[in-house]
Amino acid sequence: MAILESSYLTALRTGLAGALGAGALALPSAERAAITGAGVQGRSQLAALRMVRSVASVRVFDLSGDAARRFLADPACAGLGACASSMDDALDDAQIVITANLGQGAALASAASETGHAHHDARPGSAWKVRGLGRGAAGGPGCRG
Repeated sequence: MAILESSYLTALRTGLAGALGAGALALPSAERAAITGAGVQGRSQLAALRMVRSVASVRVFDLSGDAARRFLADPACAGLGACASSMDDALDDAQIVITANLGQGAALASAASETGHAHHDARPGSAWKVRGLGRGAAGGPGCRG
């Protein structure tokens, strides 16, 4: 018998599901990631993604500048990260996009199609989608505020 804290297991499970989706849906050459949402889910998504993919760079965007800075200091990021000043900045040249927040996933999921990008919305009940990444989505403090 073991007693485990459930939020850790939830983050681990969601991160691993996201990594498996990226492994199956993203182009084999995809190595540039964007993550919107720099909390626990964003960090677990990146840590798991690095288990199945070679990640050359990651751009993180969060409405909280403090959260984005903590994300970049996390060992899962290991010097790969840059802080994006807006959603557009995060998406620029991204080949794998992971939304790990409640508000910005809808903006990405409804964007116009553009072949070759894998998008995972880490909200409960979401599924992997191959989507294009439209521009003009939400902006905010990024690493500033």
